[in-house]
Amino acid sequence: MQTELLASPNYYNTWNGLQSCEPNVPQDPRYWSRADVATWLNHMASVHHLPAVPNDRFIMNGKALCLMTVAMFLDRVPLGGKLLYKDFQLRLAKAMYLSDMYRSLEAERRVGPRAGELLRCCTRLRGAQRRSKMHLK
Repeated sequence: MQTELLASPNYYNTWNGLQSCEPNVPQDPRYWSRADVATWLNHMASVHHLPAVPNDRFIMNGKALCLMTVAMFLDRVPLGGKLLYKDFQLRLAKAMYLSDMYRSLEAERRVGPRAGELLRCCTRLRGAQRRSKMHLK
């Protein structure tokens, strides 16, 4: 059932810009309040035709969601937990990427193009190191 949800055309349409109504929450999930988390959960349930997610299972802000594993999502929402986890991780990755790009542009503006290039190189290196550590586990 989880695989069917991930294969749903609605899931990918939200990331391709075809889904016009996004939840009214900050773009960076790390800054979500409890109310923002509830809004996101309700949005995901309606877009993907999931059963309603009881808000008492996610009494937390966005920073707490960042610490959750896929198993923790599945414990709280057996039907749709993997989809919620994947959507949240994609939103977080997008926000972190945009944050890094913004810092790089700011460095270029302040110091010059070489500083921004160096910052982008360091960011890519950190990402590669994290991925290699994950593969070793």
